[in-house]
Amino acid sequence: MPTVLRITGIRFIVWPNDHEPPHAHAMGSDWEVVVSLGDCESIKPWLRDIIGNPSPRELRTVLATADRHCMLLTKAWRDIHG
Repeated sequence: MPTVLRITGIRFIVWPNDHEPPHAHAMGSDWEVVVSLGDCESIKPWLRDIIGNPSPRELRTVLATADRHCMLLTKAWRDIHG
């Protein structure tokens, strides 16, 4: 499993053989959130899909972490998908 980043119990994963546009999957203990990465500057990351029932705090953490580490996540996407 290509975990790119792990923060406060949340794993950010970029799957190989996944589809465009660039995004990451944030995984909690019993939920998953798909975060579209945008371009990290004028288009900030946003929550695209929520599977399960993450708390509002977990959603804020996912979005803030994706924003803070957007360039890292985007680089991982490009390294994996070419």
